[in-house]
Amino acid sequence: MVFVEQEAMIREHPRMEDRMTMFPKGVGMSLHFRVTNIEDIADALDEEGLEVLYPLTQHPFGVKEVWCFDPDGYLVVVEEPVKK
Repeated sequence: MVFVEQEAMIREHPRMEDRMTMFPKGVGMSLHFRVTNIEDIADALDEEGLEVLYPLTQHPFGVKEVWCFDPDGYLVVVEEPVKK
């Protein structure tokens, strides 16, 4: 687990600021999962209508990620290493 102070989270991800007041403290934690077939997972998230904060993105540091909120408001980050 990684714990980040709210101010640091907002500085790094300003789009999160409004959400920080929408839910009780503790809901601000994020869950990170390493997966395979992230494209299929991103499609399933869209089909389920879950709120996506950051759509599927490939980063230069060798990972693909999608950030979404589960139905209870928890931030879930799904990531897959990019094969070289």
